Amino acid sequence: MKTINKQILIVSVLTTITFGPVSMARCDTSIDGPAMTAELDESEAATLTFIREEEKMARDVYLALSTQWGLPIFAQIAESEQEHMDAIERLLDKYGLPDPVLGIGTFADPLIQELYDSLMESGSTSVLGALMAGAYIEEFDIHDLASAIAATDNPDLQRVYSNLEAGSENHLRAFVAELEASGVDYTAQYLDQSVVDEILAATTESGQREQNRRTLTNSRTNCR
Repeated sequence: MKTINKQILIVSVLTTITFGPVSMARCDTSIDGPAMTAELDESEAATLTFIREEEKMARDVYLALSTQWGLPIFAQIAESEQEHMDAIERLLDKYGLPDPVLGIGTFADPLIQELYDSLMESGSTSVLGALMAGAYIEEFDIHDLASAIAATDNPDLQRVYSNLEAGSENHLRAFVAELEASGVDYTAQYLDQSVVDEILAATTESGQREQNRRTLTNSRTNCR
């Protein structure tokens, strides 16, 4: 997984903004399908465990920012992130792997803990800072999910990761829409700008899509 920048690009403008409800399609995160008997290799197991905590980190940040700022978008996406967590938990159970999840705001993986702490700091500065933190999370998730899809030939993992990636793209579009409605010209924070532009130009995605159309391994931009 990528190393995190400790500083996240935020817009530190303190204003009072009213946001309307955001419509986001739900993606299918079931793992129904042909029974898998092969065990996961060490890398696949480590990635699955990491993504479980990564999805929890997103949920925990959004729950906290929902309480602080009272914006519907955070509560709505937090609910979706819980579904993502549940989908990964089902895979952990299916393959007999331990669940790393700890209490709210606490993470076994130090990388995830660092990211959570940084996002909570930047997201607490202003409403726009909170929305930028949300968009950063979704870019980060999209990168890791795309990389995870490319690194496995396990149909269970590919199916769930692909659906979670589609959900994260929906979330990114929702956060950017809120930012643009507030007069912010959004610039990519983690992915390459061309990748973000492609996502933002696409229609809302739901359900399983074609698997991983692009390689994102080296597509991160510098953001401080």
